[in-house]
Amino acid sequence: MICSSVFFGLFLWRWIVFSDASIPSAEQSLVEGLLSHNVNVRPVRSQNTTTRVIFGLEIVQIISVDNRNQVLKTNVWIRQRWKNELMVWNSIQYEGVNETRLDPQTVWTPDIVLYNSADSESNSGVEKFKTRVIVGSDGSSAWYSPAIYITTCELDITYFPFDQQNCSMQFGSSTFTATEVDLITANSPMFTDKFTKSSEWELIAAWKIRRTQTHACCKEPLAYINIEMIIRRKPLFYAFNLITPCMIILSVILYGFCLPPESKERITLNITVLLAMCVFIQLMAEALPRSARNTPLLGRFYLMIMSEVAVSLFATCCVLNTHHRNLGTVASVRMPAWIEVVVLHWLAAVLCVRRLPPYLESQNDMIDVENSNHTLTHDIMDKVSPVMNGHAHRVTNGHAHKEKPAVLRCATHSAESESLPLASFMKNRCTNSRTHDRYLRDASIMARRRSTKRAIEKGDQKWKHVALVMDRLFFWLFVITIIMSTLIVFKEKFRQIFGEDYADQ
Repeated sequence: MICSSVFFGLFLWRWIVFSDASIPSAEQSLVEGLLSHNVNVRPVRSQNTTTRVIFGLEIVQIISVDNRNQVLKTNVWIRQRWKNELMVWNSIQYEGVNETRLDPQTVWTPDIVLYNSADSESNSGVEKFKTRVIVGSDGSSAWYSPAIYITTCELDITYFPFDQQNCSMQFGSSTFTATEVDLITANSPMFTDKFTKSSEWELIAAWKIRRTQTHACCKEPLAYINIEMIIRRKPLFYAFNLITPCMIILSVILYGFCLPPESKERITLNITVLLAMCVFIQLMAEALPRSARNTPLLGRFYLMIMSEVAVSLFATCCVLNTHHRNLGTVASVRMPAWIEVVVLHWLAAVLCVRRLPPYLESQNDMIDVENSNHTLTHDIMDKVSPVMNGHAHRVTNGHAHKEKPAVLRCATHSAESESLPLASFMKNRCTNSRTHDRYLRDASIMARRRSTKRAIEKGDQKWKHVALVMDRLFFWLFVITIIMSTLIVFKEKFRQIFGEDYADQ
């Protein structure tokens, strides 16, 4: 008896459970009825009716901008709404069910695609959307889905890294004309406070534009929506890694003019700076697209620095050539009068370079070497002549007389010599004359060497002073050139800082 009761209870329980499961719910019945339509047919009761799709897009994040390939990668929310005339029901008949959610593969959805897609892995169509479609009892359908799009964006690198770019995303139907499926822009903001800021790019503005265009494939125009964006690059990264090191390298050029001209490392310093700039240009070229239409701002800045380094190398050669002008001859150190007036007097005073010592400003000892030789020769001979041709007294026939100077030639003789043998007199006279001439010649050579050395030293000091003035002149010229060229190159950035319209660039 007990076993029979237990068996009957189990049978009754299974019958109740399976009976309830076999009764479909109201929403299940609704879905089964809605899915009876063909998803490939446009959901209208008359073919003359236009399906209007309200298209909205919200930018969530600018993921990246590939400068090299000119590609923009964004994270967006796509919002589409339309009316499906074939999916309408009375909610009262379905226990008050006003909406249901269906798989996008089981209902008709607009074939909106991204025209300027650069994604090689997908065609940026509806297959990107995995969320369900919300269908209301009045036929209203809403499809909200996040998506990541990769689009082409032609970059204008003229003002890199202080540039701003205009990028667009073009959405439209791939098969339907504007008379069949019309796109209407939604009145929703393009980005909200939920927008995730990028570390490299700043979103300035974004808006939607509806346009129609006729293609060769179709007689009727196609409707599409353009999403326009203005993004601005944040230059901090490039300023810190590419511009600041270049400014430091640029200052090294000025430090080179502070080195003394006799330093042998000035040429090496300029060549090293030139090579460093080549490395920075290579780094910049790897980060930018290959564009033949314009030159980036940073590239012009680098080219300016390289040009100034090359000119400074030439200026350094001029200074070193002037400093080492002494070739050991008077002609090599002889200075034209106009250089002495213009450089040593005028420029030296303007550039606040110390004046020459007073003994170097005298030109007689350096220029008129012959006069100096003549004076020095007489000074030496005044000391030598008393030894060779002093007042030697001889006694002839008991009379004392003064002997004539030995400068008289051997053929000259006086009456006093008649008492001496002629041969002995002539021998002594010729010997004294040759000795005197030899001393005179040696004295002249010594005087010439001494005056020439003195003239070369003074001329060398003057040319070194000219090199010092040239160094100071080139220093200030390069300071002015660097400031002016930097202002010219970055004038657009300064306009932005002082509030001028930068969006027109």
